[in-house]
Amino acid sequence: MRILGEKVRQFRKRKGMSQKELAEGICTQATISLIEKKSKIPSMKIMMKICNRLGIRLSEVIIENDDQLYRTFKKIDSLIRHTQLQEAQDVFQRIRPKQLRSNNDKKQYYYYEGYLQLVLNDNADEAIFNFGLLLNQFVKSSHDMYAILATLGTGLAYERKQAYG
Repeated sequence: MRILGEKVRQFRKRKGMSQKELAEGICTQATISLIEKKSKIPSMKIMMKICNRLGIRLSEVIIENDDQLYRTFKKIDSLIRHTQLQEAQDVFQRIRPKQLRSNNDKKQYYYYEGYLQLVLNDNADEAIFNFGLLLNQFVKSSHDMYAILATLGTGLAYERKQAYG
């Protein structure tokens, strides 16, 4: 989720409000400033109150995962689900590690790297390496979907290597 801080500022100015007036009773003026300048995302409760005060819908200032990397991961997922693995790898190879901003981006990246290495390239060692990287560096909960997928992928990779134990 991304907030469009500049749009918040535009709506506030259209209403003729100062940052302090918009913040009153909701949050601090500094929070409004961070939202507008740095696109900082406050709690949903605060954001809803700000939108209510501005008389706008939340969807006017928030984009739900509408960035290029998100769309790329979605495309890879769709191609994998339709067993178009070579096409999925072609799309995957266009991703550059410096594009990975969030922990979730990194989890998806290393999961797909491991999956494609295992299923398409039959490279169990590379798959194990990538799944391990995901599990050891980016997962904070065993209930995380990518933790579960990477654990299953690791098991499959070891099975392919016939290395149990």
